[in-house]
Amino acid sequence: GALAVWLDGARDGAQDNGPPPAAAFQRAARRFGYPACDSGAWDAETRALAAAFQRRFRPWEDGPLTAAGLAQLAALAARWPVRRG
Repeated sequence: GALAVWLDGARDGAQDNGPPPAAAFQRAARRFGYPACDSGAWDAETRALAAAFQRRFRPWEDGPLTAAGLAQLAALAARWPVRRG
């Protein structure tokens, strides 16, 4: 069977006042298991990764990642962190 990861209340989240810091997204993405770079910028790779995250976990959003999106990713990463090593 397939494994699905989802948070209850996934549409709830932080207030959206523009895009969150790229470095915060990259850290949370790596913790959750995404292959995020460490550029600290919204470069093409980071924007593509954010779009992939949103397609999977926030399909109702189609623009740049929001603060609510980052809050959801951080919650997912805290609940299901990937431990490398």
